[in-house]
Amino acid sequence: MGVGICSASLQQAVDASIDGCIILMRPGTWNENVRIDNDLTIIGGYGGGQTIINGDTNGDGTGDGTVFTIDYADVVMNGLAIVNGEGEFGGGICNRRGMLTLTDVSVTRNTANEGGGIYNEGGTVVTSGACYIGENTANDGGGIYNQGGTVVMNHGSIISENAAANDGGGLFNDDGALILNDIQITGNMADSGGGIHNQRGTFTLNDVTVTGNAADRGGGIYNDHGMVIMNDGSVVSHNAAGAGGGVYNEDGIFTTTGASSITSNTGSGIYNDGGTVNMHDHSSVSDNTNEVCGGGVYNRGGTLNMYDSASISGNQADDSGGGVYNTEGGTFIMNDDSSVTHNTATNGGGVYNDGSTLNMNDWSSISDNNATFNGGGIVNSGGTVTMNSESSVTHNTATNGGGIFNRMGIVNMNDWSSISDNNATFSGGGVLNSGGTVTMNGDSSVIHNTANNGGGVYNAGGGTLTVNGAGSISGNTVSYHGGGVYNLATLDMSQDSEISGNTAGQNGGGVYNAYGGTLNMYDDSAIIENIANLAEGNYHGGGIYSAGGSTLHRYGGTISGNSPDQRYP
Repeated sequence: MGVGICSASLQQAVDASIDGCIILMRPGTWNENVRIDNDLTIIGGYGGGQTIINGDTNGDGTGDGTVFTIDYADVVMNGLAIVNGEGEFGGGICNRRGMLTLTDVSVTRNTANEGGGIYNEGGTVVTSGACYIGENTANDGGGIYNQGGTVVMNHGSIISENAAANDGGGLFNDDGALILNDIQITGNMADSGGGIHNQRGTFTLNDVTVTGNAADRGGGIYNDHGMVIMNDGSVVSHNAAGAGGGVYNEDGIFTTTGASSITSNTGSGIYNDGGTVNMHDHSSVSDNTNEVCGGGVYNRGGTLNMYDSASISGNQADDSGGGVYNTEGGTFIMNDDSSVTHNTATNGGGVYNDGSTLNMNDWSSISDNNATFNGGGIVNSGGTVTMNSESSVTHNTATNGGGIFNRMGIVNMNDWSSISDNNATFSGGGVLNSGGTVTMNGDSSVIHNTANNGGGVYNAGGGTLTVNGAGSISGNTVSYHGGGVYNLATLDMSQDSEISGNTAGQNGGGVYNAYGGTLNMYDDSAIIENIANLAEGNYHGGGIYSAGGSTLHRYGGTISGNSPDQRYP
């Protein structure tokens, strides 16, 4: 091992070195393209000042090759600025199966086909200190292209203002491993993956900020059949794309944990295209926007899982699914106190479930969302919504279907689940069921909702509302008709179910059975203690108001304690 001061040519010093040598470089600009194939350390700034290695050797403004090419060597660089390189693979650095450690090194204004700043083929690159990878360009991997190798970037490193014509403005990971710790990825651009494009690789972010990047798809991150984990308060924010402003996940696995967040992105927080998104441990998708559908998450045929108090909140879609747009057979499962809250859209303020599956478990909630038209909490259009284990849809608002607007779909309520305290300015405070099926089981409840008509449920369009297993529709209020239920279709009550304590300003405190409606009462079902005629006019049917052309079949059950009358007529 020896230590020498480079005085003329860095390449000459490298050629003269043996494994383990340390080369000290004085400040100044060195116009060279250097090839290294032995283990050594290069330290710039010896004696004070900046050491620049410039790949434009003839000064014509165009790089004359890759600045550093490393072949199967263990190389340490400290205190260098690497600029103006141009190559097929790696304008600034091409590392082929070597071990490269960079400390306080900048790699800027380089260009290549792949890896404008750095190309890593099967090797390992580790950065620390004030490393800066910026203003580089490439077709793929503007800042860094990692081909089957490992890149570890540590505290203080920045990838910024790089551009790729195709994929990975800041970084392209091709079947490799990325581990990013406390770094920033900002202001990069590409066609897909403005900040990062991960293709079949593994990618871990620990306390990382990905912000201000832009792409057509995946403004912050594009995950293509790979695996990504966001940990330790990592943030993907203020990125923009046509689809997946924060993240575009194509058939990959994307996991957020450790209170990490995807926030304030344009073009959806996450666009999940056939992949799996797992949200854990108070992680959040918040304050994102989309001009059409899925402000928070657009789930296209993929799986979205929420656990451990994860949240989707404050997002906005101009059309459908402020929080989540779940479509093309997608699956959305909420667990463990997870929440969809304070989102807005024209339809489906919280969730728009389009021919897909939504399961709510373990005290999960959809609350405080708003829709201009239909489904403050949920629009279920031809899909299936299942509520289990004390899950709730609460405090949502819309014109129709304050809690849920169910169009030709299936809604199942089980295990003490509840739809409560929602408001519709027109019909269906809790639920508007249009041609679908709503089934209440296992002590589920529709309570304390408000509307003009159908405070608890507005059942229309050939739909079926079944209240079983001690299910209850109670404490709901309307200005006009049907405090508990406004029924234009089929209402079946059995197994200790009840409609109770509802109020109507006009007719039908418990049930307004309109023209074409059929009410079937079985077993120990009960319509009790409801009130009509709050407006103090000539209104009737405290328990049931049966309009002309409606049908009531009693095979059991109780109608009692209603005011001003039990049934009318």
